[in-house]
Amino acid sequence: MTLHALSPWTAPKPDLAHQAQIWHARSYASWLLSAGAEPRFGALLSSGPTAEQRWSQLLQEQGVAIERCQVTTARPLPQALTQHRGDHFNRKLFLLEGLDQLSHDALVEVCATLNGQRNPLKQSATWVTLLFRSARSVSAFLEQAPHAWSLMERRCLMWESSERAEGAGTGDPHKSLPGWVHPLERLFCALCAPQRAISAEHFDRAVRAGVQRPPAGAHERWVGLEAIWRGDVDFNARRRSSGAGVVESLSDVSAEEASAALLYRGERLSAGVRVQLEGLLSPTQAWLLGLSESPVGELSRVIRPWVALKSQLDADAPPALEQLTLLRETRAQSAEELHALRPLTYALTGLWLAEAFALHGALGPCQEALESVERDPRCPLEARFYAGERLVTLYTHTQARAEAQALLKGLFSRAYDLGAPLYEVRATVAKASHLGALDPARGEREAQRASRLALLHGVTLDT
Repeated sequence: MTLHALSPWTAPKPDLAHQAQIWHARSYASWLLSAGAEPRFGALLSSGPTAEQRWSQLLQEQGVAIERCQVTTARPLPQALTQHRGDHFNRKLFLLEGLDQLSHDALVEVCATLNGQRNPLKQSATWVTLLFRSARSVSAFLEQAPHAWSLMERRCLMWESSERAEGAGTGDPHKSLPGWVHPLERLFCALCAPQRAISAEHFDRAVRAGVQRPPAGAHERWVGLEAIWRGDVDFNARRRSSGAGVVESLSDVSAEEASAALLYRGERLSAGVRVQLEGLLSPTQAWLLGLSESPVGELSRVIRPWVALKSQLDADAPPALEQLTLLRETRAQSAEELHALRPLTYALTGLWLAEAFALHGALGPCQEALESVERDPRCPLEARFYAGERLVTLYTHTQARAEAQALLKGLFSRAYDLGAPLYEVRATVAKASHLGALDPARGEREAQRASRLALLHGVTLDT
């Protein structure tokens, strides 16, 4: 198991952003059209009018009738919505826009009103989508309307980088989002502030969502990571001659860029560039990338048992079952410390345990270790997805069909939560494998569907 498998990138293709927009819109339309008499309450996280027009066209192609309604201080809930009485054949979607045009005080007032009068947002046979164009309006709604926000079932990201003006940002660099915020909301707020340095996690998620290209005037961190994604890894290296031969000197490179280049594009790096990039990493980063045998410096005692376990797994020599059982107890006791160190590290400890138990053929403990990651909200969604994939295989092997089918449904749901076609491809591969064990013909049909999706979205199926 590698970090690349936990946080994969798509392969660079010229039409990925366009294909991703189609995927986002059509997935949202499919969700709406599966409603029957159920309500549908969601959010459109938009870069601007161009993205919204494309979204509307794609939804209308699927049979959704969109009615745009203006949210105002005088009437936060438009009359057309409050008077609507739908049925099983409903196809009308109320798109509530105007939040981003309100002043700060008016926005706070409207959000508070919607929080108190939220029933029309989710009534029988009624489809409602809130339109957000800025992190400001998202933050205000999260803060002032948490009960209304808790009713929201789906988010759709439609992003056109060319709509963001040079140097413009609609995010508040001092505004922290609650820990329970949905991944797409957090990503959207990061995209809305291109003048700030994008984190590696947000860039990885943006790549998988089809938002690779930074807008004009974006922070150099985003520009640098996007160049690495395209395969440009020379970092403007300057070459000079010395007594030791040719020496390469890099321009300013961040630790995030160095880590990304070593993880995703390591085979393209020259020896001189690689050495300098490795020197930019923290001991933790170097250890997780397998570039050093053990971490030093800032790492606490809590990680020491896992250093040894990872080294043994790398050597294909797992510890004895008794030692693994003790490690499992240690992980449970130090869960908060491991999570505080780094959420990904906490998830990795569970996956390493599962791998070690699997090498011993201990399926029960392996399943428990995978479930401890898949079901733990403290673990990153990507790690939970990875654990879920392995659990589906294990459930299929042990003929736990009901558990496998329930988890497959969860994998598809998680793909939409992450807004990533890549994860729908992987969920489809897992489904193909499960169905193939029962009915090879059905499994083959799903495998072919996964191959078509992978080709469209630049996904490598062996990730």
